[in-house]
Amino acid sequence: MLVLILGACASTAPVQAPAQAVDPTPAPIPPPTMSQKDVINDWATRIRGLIRVRANIPKTVTGKPVVQIRLKLLEDDSTFEWKIAKRSGNSVYDKAVEKALAGIAQWPLPTDLDLIRKNREIILNIENDK
Repeated sequence: MLVLILGACASTAPVQAPAQAVDPTPAPIPPPTMSQKDVINDWATRIRGLIRVRANIPKTVTGKPVVQIRLKLLEDDSTFEWKIAKRSGNSVYDKAVEKALAGIAQWPLPTDLDLIRKNREIILNIENDK
């Protein structure tokens, strides 16, 4: 047998939670969502591939020189601005990458432009893989 007893409490005043102190520091900015990271990684991979295809690296270049480039997607969403952020130290390799960059007329765009509206710059390392 189940017995349910309903009754009134002695006090009918609502119970209030104690006031909590407000932290004046702003909340940290959350890291990018996984989908945003995926979009950026895909975009970077396509740009690196385009540069590698266009760069005519002489066989005299040995080792794994790395050129760091900074790309900025301009407001019109179709034009890129680029510059060499850090040279590799191998002038032949650096010139080949620079020539490849200068010859790109149609840059790949991110698959989802809305996800990169705030981060229009990307820094890429272009490593000799031959």
